[in-house]
Amino acid sequence: MNAGRIRELPDLESTEALGRALGRVLRPGDCVLLEGPLGAGKTALARALLRAACGDPGMEVPSPSYTLVQAYDGAGFPIAHFDLWRLSVPEPTGGRDGAGAVAGRDGAGALGGRDGAGALGSRDGAGALEELGWDEARVGAVLVEWPDRLGALAPADALRLTLELMPDPGAAAPDALDALDASRRVMLQGWPDRLPAVLAGLGHVRA
Repeated sequence: MNAGRIRELPDLESTEALGRALGRVLRPGDCVLLEGPLGAGKTALARALLRAACGDPGMEVPSPSYTLVQAYDGAGFPIAHFDLWRLSVPEPTGGRDGAGAVAGRDGAGALGGRDGAGALGSRDGAGALEELGWDEARVGAVLVEWPDRLGALAPADALRLTLELMPDPGAAAPDALDALDASRRVMLQGWPDRLPAVLAGLGHVRA
């Protein structure tokens, strides 16, 4: 993985513009990993990317936070949007209890499958991803929020975007709606054959 390129995203429009630019060059076999805290803009960027990749700017793109995965028909290939927030985080050393994973953010591990009924509750990240059709989805393109849950399944050739909010030091803490249009910074790593041209079309990027 290269050292990465840093881009300032001063508002929601610039975040969505980056998503659209990436969506237009998405190919079968691609994996796009979106990292960052809650409110960093992962879902907004994902929506713009998916709409561009599917050629439908008005397409409804629901968050897969509870379904864990949402499928789309791209331009000649399928696209799967994963949100792995509710899965457990794999540990490379076998986990604190030797089971290969630590508990999820609320201490309950992987919390429920596609129907929210707890079908994945006893599985670690890798086991849950198998049930969700990760291997089949890789035939097309995949977009992953909270990719730390992938562990060793994260492809080495993925495009990784790490987003962070850049709050106004003179402003009060933003609520959810304010954060949506807040200034952000993103680091992009991967896609050495495509990323420079994509970013060049969007303006200055600080390396």
